[in-house]
Amino acid sequence: MPEWKNRIIGHGVEAPDQLLANPRNWRLHPEAQQKALAGLLDQVGWVQDVIVNQRTGHVVDGHLRVALAIGRQEAAIPVVYVDLSEHEEQVVLASLDPLGAMAASDADALSELLAGVAIDSDDLRAALEKVTPATAGPPGDDPGIDYRPQYGVTVICSSESEQERVYDELRGRGYECRVVVV
Repeated sequence: MPEWKNRIIGHGVEAPDQLLANPRNWRLHPEAQQKALAGLLDQVGWVQDVIVNQRTGHVVDGHLRVALAIGRQEAAIPVVYVDLSEHEEQVVLASLDPLGAMAASDADALSELLAGVAIDSDDLRAALEKVTPATAGPPGDDPGIDYRPQYGVTVICSSESEQERVYDELRGRGYECRVVVV
């Protein structure tokens, strides 16, 4: 088995307004998330670098941290530089958040952790308290909850009859299907 390549080529600090948002960034950050992350940064500060691809200059991970820093007129933020081709950059951009979201949570362990931690930000505390047994817990903990990751696929059909054919075929193979008219 070949060794994993180390694509990290450096660390530094950059003015956040000089970083290039990735034109292919697909993540949206609702207001509650923005406030919660700002609360964490206010209370603790930087604990995670923003990832920047040195070849393209694009942010690969950390768009919200950059946006918040620009909004606060922060002079500099920590970055880690990686060396990726454009294709590799796209793979990483598409993969980091979905892979992180696949992790299961243990609601009891999180509750125990939160009980012993002072959190200064109401927005951060509110975000953390939204983790419930319905959204967290070890796989198999509650037989009524399916913790497996779920994925959505949009299929564009040229006609209603084609849509019905695709819908019936997918349902016949055991897939859950929803028809959305746009």
